[in-house]
Amino acid sequence: ALPISTMAYILKRMDFDFMLIQRVHYGVKKYLAKNKNLEFKWRQNWDHSSSTDMFCQMMPFYSYDIPHTCGPDPKICCQFDFRRLPGGGMSCPWRVPPVAITPQNVAERASVLLDQYRKKAQLYRTNSLLIPLGDDFRYDVRLGAQRQFTNYEALFEYINSHPEMNAKIQFGTLSDYFKSLKENPGLSIDSFPKLSGDFYTYADREDHYWSGYYTSRPFYKNFDRVLISNLRAAEIVLSFATSESRKRNAASFPAATLYDVITSARRNLGIFQHHDGVTGTAKPPVVTDYGNKSRSEER
Repeated sequence: ALPISTMAYILKRMDFDFMLIQRVHYGVKKYLAKNKNLEFKWRQNWDHSSSTDMFCQMMPFYSYDIPHTCGPDPKICCQFDFRRLPGGGMSCPWRVPPVAITPQNVAERASVLLDQYRKKAQLYRTNSLLIPLGDDFRYDVRLGAQRQFTNYEALFEYINSHPEMNAKIQFGTLSDYFKSLKENPGLSIDSFPKLSGDFYTYADREDHYWSGYYTSRPFYKNFDRVLISNLRAAEIVLSFATSESRKRNAASFPAATLYDVITSARRNLGIFQHHDGVTGTAKPPVVTDYGNKSRSEER
């Protein structure tokens, strides 16, 4: 979800109780992590009660990919991204590749992984820990999914069968994680700190602020608004025209054909709302393709 309080408000009004965010200024993350405040009740500035409170977890590290979610050391975490096993078409930029989990190495590998989990757990208040396991364009081919599941299953079985490691690990969803928080003994959800405000502008490191997309490629931003306006006008006109044609029994009125045209425009406009589309942050050939699709609908 976006790191703006409006999104928290909308999700709350849609009956969501929990949310997860990632792209927040690294300085803010560092401050919240130091005080174990990466999980909080996100409240609207104007709310003097708790009616808008949305429980939110903030991911603590640089990215949402596997090298930056298992713990603080991406060089180690990347070794547990089994999509990057040799022959998979991907590698670790830290030049230490993953190795498949075997009965011979599972003890050592489990210990290394659990050490990263424990270090990450120090940033949170509970004994439940969320470890996202994915990235862009993942689980789209069977090989990648099988490698991740098979190797992690071996690690989990080893850790769970050794009580001396003091950990229980399982595959799960966001709902499973937040359910475990609610069931955490001795800690109430209401005891988490309250926070109000937004987290813009985002920077992931040093002075790398993500703000240029507010104004980049202004032609396409303006054209997006024009297309939205024209599309909405066409929807209204078609609605009235279809109603009138039915009253007059005008069987020749091409309502279905016109509706298909509007549906196509909706789809292409929806595609352009992608966070690399209307923002203008896509590569030039992609932006050109977005523009061609949009212009074809405008005509």
